[in-house]
Amino acid sequence: MKLTESQGKQIFKEYEISIPKQFQIEEVDQDVIVKAQVLVGGRGKAGGILKANKENIQEITNKVLSLNIKGEQVKEVLIEEAIEIEEEHYLSVTLDRNTKDYLCITSKKGGIDIESVPKEDIIKGSYQEIENKICHGKQALFKKLIQIAKDKDAILVEINPLILSNHKLFAADSKIIIDDNALFRQSFKGEKEGGNYVELDGDIGVIGNGAGLVMATLDTLAHFGGKPANFLDVGGGSSTEVVEQAIDQVLSNSNVKKLFINIFAGISRCDEVAKAIVNKNIQIPTVIRMVGTNQEEGRRILNENNLKAFDSMEECAKEIVNG
Repeated sequence: MKLTESQGKQIFKEYEISIPKQFQIEEVDQDVIVKAQVLVGGRGKAGGILKANKENIQEITNKVLSLNIKGEQVKEVLIEEAIEIEEEHYLSVTLDRNTKDYLCITSKKGGIDIESVPKEDIIKGSYQEIENKICHGKQALFKKLIQIAKDKDAILVEINPLILSNHKLFAADSKIIIDDNALFRQSFKGEKEGGNYVELDGDIGVIGNGAGLVMATLDTLAHFGGKPANFLDVGGGSSTEVVEQAIDQVLSNSNVKKLFINIFAGISRCDEVAKAIVNKNIQIPTVIRMVGTNQEEGRRILNENNLKAFDSMEECAKEIVNG
């Protein structure tokens, strides 16, 4: 699961990593940068990062919000002070599953063209391997990024660019990717800003695995006159524990009167999902669409507990709306 820059920077603040000052529109009294909050790259070249000031902040914000960047409509912006840039660096920590350790990567050159930086300008290795090759400021930052990766189950924590301004290092951007298999620890404890759970204004709770599938579920419900109460994507590794946490999350919303569970199992297993549904003993009308890996076993578990899995999303939508 990718986090937006804004979400990532909130984590950076938690770990005392310096970031540019942030503003609401009405607070702007200086030169600022308006940045589209999307989960795709290339937003700068697509016009999603623009300078603004007190006089034109509303105009520039509206312009950025009107953009569609690589198929993703901009729905949120981040407004930050425009920092004078002396140097741009690159810093990242990623999980190396082969060595079962964190790989640290840094370069004295950063920014939008990081891919073109010559190999000789890049330092990489475990923290112990590179510690003596980098300055004290980067040593401290790497320790914090590694701690973030451990605490948040992140497979990537990146700062690009890391800006040097007035003898101080600032994280001018953030990129954090959380391991989908650990989302039950990170996203389903009421942490709704993570992007996996969004409350809506309807009464039909929705759980699916995959953002595209959940969006299609919401659209199908709307087509048949239903009103979704939430968007919840449990990700690729939908284990029994993950699905149980997801059900708890959705049912914690008192507006939810019905539940629609839509699982297309690949890495996930239908029998694991079915066990979660049975274990939670859901007391509101529930429809389940369950196809894919271990489909027959999953349906058997549901049938033994007087529950039925439908073959299609449309059948489920009709049933839950009209039932």
